[in-house]
Amino acid sequence: MITELNLASQPFRNRALPWAVAVSVALVSLVAFVLVVAEWTEMRAQADRAERDVAELRLQVETLR
Repeated sequence: MITELNLASQPFRNRALPWAVAVSVALVSLVAFVLVVAEWTEMRAQADRAERDVAELRLQVETLR
């Protein structure tokens, strides 16, 4: 009776490659996440500045009326 049957002629023995790919994907994802958070922070600051400008302009309009 055959206890270990491997039908592959060249079984996959490289154990480092899947880990290297997984770590690479994780690092790229982490860098992308950091870039997205930085961009979101910048856009939020820009939106806050725009809201302050609009409020100031509305105040000027009310003053001129």
